[in-house]
Amino acid sequence: AGALAPGGLMLLSTPNRTAISRLAMITIGEGAGMIPKGTHDWSRFLKPEELEPMLEEAGLKVVARTGLSFTPGHGFVTGGNETLNYLLAAVAA
Repeated sequence: AGALAPGGLMLLSTPNRTAISRLAMITIGEGAGMIPKGTHDWSRFLKPEELEPMLEEAGLKVVARTGLSFTPGHGFVTGGNETLNYLLAAVAA
C-alpha cells in the first residue's frame, strides 16, 4: 500500500484455499508436471475473507472482487466462482 499514490489501484490475483484449488494446482498441476513441483504451498493460500481485512488494515479499500475459474470449453473465465482463484481490486485511501 505504501508504494501506491493516493487513489492508486492495486490488482491482485491469488488462489483460494479450498479443496478444489489444492486438487487443481498441487495434486494435478504439480503432480502432472504442468507446474513445477513445490511452486505452491496450500497452507499459505488466502481466502478472500482473510485477505480483505489485511488490505484494509494496510490502508487499502477493496473496490471489486471476482472469481477466476477454468472450463474446458472456454478456458479461464471470470465470474462468481471463486473456488479456484479470485481477483481483487483495491485503491489506496
